[in-house]
Amino acid sequence: MELAAAELEANGVTVYRFYTPNNSWEEIAVAAEGAHFLFYRGHGVYWSPMPYPTVGGFALKNDFISSDQIRADLNLAPNTIVMLYGCFTAGSSSIDDPPIDSVEAQRRVAQYSDPFFDIGAGGYYANWFGNAFQMFVRYLFQGLTLGNAYESFYDFNAATVERYTHPNHPDLAMWLDKDFWSDRWQYNNAFAGLPDQTLEDLFEVTAMELFPLTVSYIAEPTFPPRSYSVSVESTSTETFTWTATVTLGGLYWLNVTPLNGSSGDHMTVTLTPTALAPGIYSASIRVLASNPQIKNGDQTVAITLYIADQVHFVYLPLVRKP
Repeated sequence: MELAAAELEANGVTVYRFYTPNNSWEEIAVAAEGAHFLFYRGHGVYWSPMPYPTVGGFALKNDFISSDQIRADLNLAPNTIVMLYGCFTAGSSSIDDPPIDSVEAQRRVAQYSDPFFDIGAGGYYANWFGNAFQMFVRYLFQGLTLGNAYESFYDFNAATVERYTHPNHPDLAMWLDKDFWSDRWQYNNAFAGLPDQTLEDLFEVTAMELFPLTVSYIAEPTFPPRSYSVSVESTSTETFTWTATVTLGGLYWLNVTPLNGSSGDHMTVTLTPTALAPGIYSASIRVLASNPQIKNGDQTVAITLYIADQVHFVYLPLVRKP
């Protein structure tokens, strides 16, 4: 788990750790609010007798969390990536006797992954190798699709993988792979989800867009003030607040209002040439998003006021075809 956590943190992801005995489900649910990744390593959970048990959920210290609790209590980000290490999560378990067949492996993987897809997950990985999560994360942040990340792990075998459609979510793939261990086939490497999607496809990045990024006015000292509108927009449905700061504040020829707002708002920039001596007057407006996770959240609008003794205008005719 620490290998996976280090890989996530190296890619700018904030990681919350819950190691037994400090793994309260209530605290986990709070930390998981809006989470893009959810990892679990522990016992697999079964709720009815073997060999065809109902499976799913987490085994915490003195507590078992059911699939229905996952559906009810977790509010993850859309298209969350889930990775699980435990019995049943990839099909087989340590208590299977006799070994399971493909039909039972499919049933278990579908059942274990189902609550996560019900609440909007985009990918489900289950694997018994200690560094699998680390490598899956690395491949995903390298830009591989979810399916290619699964296929890039060294234990993947194109000759043994079984490819199906998730029975409860027919728009999703479900792939099962196995190794021959202890004189039997063990289903120990599974993927379900959207194989052709990348992290960039799944997780919409919100950025701040300013328009325009330059404002200029050519005027004579007797010209009237002129106002311009600068928009502050979000590239997604996520909203954010922002503040604006004028460099060389207190310039009497430049007025900006408002100096704070929300995405979708506009600033009015007013340039006043009255009684200014001929020359070039420059300033800038720094716009800073309050959320540091907003891409391009620190931008500058360049302001230039040109004062001339005399401004000459050239008027061109507009020709419009019928």
